[in-house]
Amino acid sequence: MLLLEKPSRIQLEKILLVTDYPPWADVAVPYTLGLAREHGARMHVVHPVTTHTFQKLTQVPQGGAFRESWRDLVFEVAARQVAVDTDFMSARLRELADRHDFDLIVVSVGRAETSSNRALGNTLEHVLSSGDCPVMVIGPAVESGVPVRAEPATILHATDFSPHALAAAQHAFSWAQEYQSWITLLHVVDGVGAWTESERERLERPFRAWMEELIPAELPVWCEVDPRVEFGRPGKKIVQAAEELHADLVVIGLTGMDAVTQDSPGATALEVISRAPCPVLVVRDYMKKRTARPVVRDRRAQRLAVTAA
Repeated sequence: MLLLEKPSRIQLEKILLVTDYPPWADVAVPYTLGLAREHGARMHVVHPVTTHTFQKLTQVPQGGAFRESWRDLVFEVAARQVAVDTDFMSARLRELADRHDFDLIVVSVGRAETSSNRALGNTLEHVLSSGDCPVMVIGPAVESGVPVRAEPATILHATDFSPHALAAAQHAFSWAQEYQSWITLLHVVDGVGAWTESERERLERPFRAWMEELIPAELPVWCEVDPRVEFGRPGKKIVQAAEELHADLVVIGLTGMDAVTQDSPGATALEVISRAPCPVLVVRDYMKKRTARPVVRDRRAQRLAVTAA
């Protein structure tokens, strides 16, 4: 039997945002601001810049680095900002992670309209290897003109039952419980075969049973849970499911059963990050999940009370 700890409320006290400079065209900025304000978190902002740019910009000036609206919002959450030379990203990020003990890192990668697209693409590898907290990736398929929901109503957790996937399940359940989200658990049977309907049902049966064992008994009290088994290439099927469900968040492990190493993203994770239409929460098996009191705030009741008032 697969046994996981009971899900508990997530607590985000310190968030690191790694974003392009200037930041006001990046969808990751309002998304991270929403998370920070929701949880009362302290936000730190890192801008990876090339050596040439870094020579001209050594510290983000508090007086005019942002347009007025962004500057006000960032200072509302007491953000600290710093520009980092891309040649020293790994060392600088590790230093920041050790000093501040972040609960979440948000990184924006692959935005085609940014001038430092290549620098941000290289940043992902640095970020994933620099700390022991989960990494929220805003990939290139996330629409820049559409606000991303910081409070996910629909969550997709893809699992292959590997150690990283089991760790990711803990985070997926905590996010679903915190926001009372609809959560879909998806396992993709790798490969395409000419199976009959009865053969598919026989193959699905053990995977559905394992997913049901993963689900904590109290989770359905707070949110809807939907286990699903599909057949095909995992990365493609996960992205398709995220699109069909209009998912606000995908939660995956850094590597799976087919991983070559445990220190870099697997092929499935990279495909999902690059093609998912929503943020992707990437988790390693040893990553921490800081939790607070186990009682979940009833957000629906709070909204109804506000509406009634």
